[in-house]
Amino acid sequence: MNIVSLSKNLYKLENFLTQIRYAPDIIAITETRIKYTVPIIYHVNVQGYKFIHVDTHMNAGGVGLYVNNCIDFIILNRLQIKNCSCETSWIEIKLKNKTYAVGVIYRHPDPNFKTFSEELFSILHELNDKKYTYFVCGDFNINLMHYSKVKCVTDYEASCKLLIDKPSGITKHSTTFIDHI
Repeated sequence: MNIVSLSKNLYKLENFLTQIRYAPDIIAITETRIKYTVPIIYHVNVQGYKFIHVDTHMNAGGVGLYVNNCIDFIILNRLQIKNCSCETSWIEIKLKNKTYAVGVIYRHPDPNFKTFSEELFSILHELNDKKYTYFVCGDFNINLMHYSKVKCVTDYEASCKLLIDKPSGITKHSTTFIDHI
């Protein structure tokens, strides 16, 4: 979920959770806009969930995962993408004797996504080598409608099954496919 400022829009998430029949086990949040230089002085907790996050250095970005209190998890710090303008958070969970990795990514708009894609594929290869089933989601700011023939994008699409396969940003003037699960 792209929250576009957790401090301003947390109530929307809380309202959504009261309106659905089954609460999700994990909620991935992008654009928390929690800055690493500013202490969190506002409420970010959601009843029934633990919150982990990676702060942003910019005015946009930041990611977080709300994990149901009933689920034990380990933060996978080694899976951070470090050499580009993005924030990532990864956890490992075990359910029914199977290990899963769950990641959320916010990639700041940047026309050159070669470094990002190389680091992401390195992470995906590590997960594949360790036989993880994994879920990665977020706001990659890579519009798959415009970049479908670019090699790193076709590699990404070949590596992962896209659960969202249609545009997720639709206005009167544009259509984008930048939010991926």
